[in-house]
Amino acid sequence: MGRSSRQIAEDKYDVNKVNEQMLKVMGIKVIKRLFDIIVSVVGLLVSAPVILLIVFQILQKLGLPVLFYQVRPGKNGKLFQMIKFRTMRESIDQDGRLLPDSERLVPLGNFLEILALMNFRGYGTF
Repeated sequence: MGRSSRQIAEDKYDVNKVNEQMLKVMGIKVIKRLFDIIVSVVGLLVSAPVILLIVFQILQKLGLPVLFYQVRPGKNGKLFQMIKFRTMRESIDQDGRLLPDSERLVPLGNFLEILALMNFRGYGTF
């Protein structure tokens, strides 16, 4: 009978060297994952007070709901839902049609658009 595939692989490759390389790759992945988690937590802690302030302002000026979903085209035209702060009133005219955006947008909405804080962008999606 011929040699087993394990014997052939052991003759061709240094098993200890392969194991060391696998451990290095796995170690790098663990370090990268820890880095991602730490950066995400720090980003959340830094942005949480700003987000809470915006939520409080929207609750005072517009009430509930504070957030809404908007469907947008993404990569390769694939649709996704983006979470956004609500910054417009649901004001309608006498015929039941929505008023123009310029009349429905609250001052907080203008401020958030200037600062580009209206959308929840995905943290860590580089």
